[in-house]
Formats: sequence, C-alpha cells, structure tokens
Amino acid sequence: RPVPCPAGMYCHPGTAVDANTIKNFSTPQPCYESMFCPEGSADPLGYGECPNGYYCPFGVKKACPAGTYCPRKGHWDPVPCPPGTFNGQVAQ
Repeated sequence: RPVPCPAGMYCHPGTAVDANTIKNFSTPQPCYESMFCPEGSADPLGYGECPNGYYCPFGVKKACPAGTYCPRKGHWDPVPCPPGTFNGQVAQ
C-alpha cells in the first residue's frame, strides 16, 4: 500500500524506497529551497513559496522564531531584527 512521500521531499511516480539518493528518481528527492513541501508532495515546488512569517529550509515549513522576521514569501532563512528593533512573536 502506498505511503506519502516525507515532508521536505517529493516523489516521482514509481518511487520504490523511502531513503533518498540524489538524482536517483526511484527514491524521494529534496524539494527546492524556500518552497513548502508537506508530506505527500509530487513536485519539487510543493505548494509553492513558503508563506509570510515562515521559512522553508529544504522544503520543511518552520515558523520564524522570536528575534527574527520573514516579511515576504519564499524565505529559506529567517531575517534577524535590525539594531534598535525587536520581535517577541513567532511566525512574523
């Protein structure tokens, strides 16, 4: 019985194992940086760019932590708050 492709990865039709080997398309492949790929993705773009307030290293959506912010779509790394400012909330 089929199992969903892991989060942060995408699976071509006919993927046979759950361990990934880069450029071996019979295994799960990593999604593009800054793209959100939840479990079960079939495309390296997943659901598209990571949403505002989040960053997506290797296709996995993570909330921007306190002390940082992610002001636009498509972040792969949170942006530190500039000197003289702060952000005490997550997912901003």
